Amino acid sequence: MDKKLFNKSSNFFKREGFYVLLFVCLCIIATAVALTAKKRNDVARNQVTQQNNQRVTTPDTSSGLDYEGALQVRSKGSVIAEKSTQQTAQVSKTNNDQWTKPLNGKVAKGYMDEIEVDNSGTHWKRCLGYLITSNNDLTVKAALAGTVEKVDRTNFGVTVVIDHGNGYKTLYSNLDNAVALKAKDKVSTGQTIGKIGNTANYQLKDKYGDCLYFQVLKSKDNEEVDPAKYIKY
Repeated sequence: MDKKLFNKSSNFFKREGFYVLLFVCLCIIATAVALTAKKRNDVARNQVTQQNNQRVTTPDTSSGLDYEGALQVRSKGSVIAEKSTQQTAQVSKTNNDQWTKPLNGKVAKGYMDEIEVDNSGTHWKRCLGYLITSNNDLTVKAALAGTVEKVDRTNFGVTVVIDHGNGYKTLYSNLDNAVALKAKDKVSTGQTIGKIGNTANYQLKDKYGDCLYFQVLKSKDNEEVDPAKYIKY
């Protein structure tokens, strides 16, 4: 009996052995594929988790702010906005629209024009600024806020030079002798510097009437600049 059963089993494996082996191989392959896929999913899930953790814990340095700064933007936005406004205001102080006319009047001679300095018709000086004639008001004002660099006397008369701290200075000449300013005095935009006089060595009043000689200079080398870039008459 046992021998018959053995013979039957032996014959079965001889006939179906290939298919049994194929089935077993397919099961092994399927199991390996499933394990590989699961491992890949686990790795991908861990990477996503790490990236999310980095977004939460890593400060954003691309804006130049540390993490505390970033929190401040969210919790104290009004403070940051106020600082930004103050910085904008400081920059705007040097903008052209902040300059004011140093004298109420009109420009008799512009930048690089020739000024006749006597009544002979033979003596001329190059105007390296503005020669401004007065419109009855002799008051001379600071074109921009700054610090008085010096009060001096030149061929163009009593002269005040103001350093504006933005790379430029302004010069006011042919003032009267009553100028009360002195070096290192602070002046604001539109503040009175003095009044037009007749202190120039040239016969400006005879030729042009009451007038102011005004210049804009670069602070670095005192190079004259066309005042039309900053002040419109």
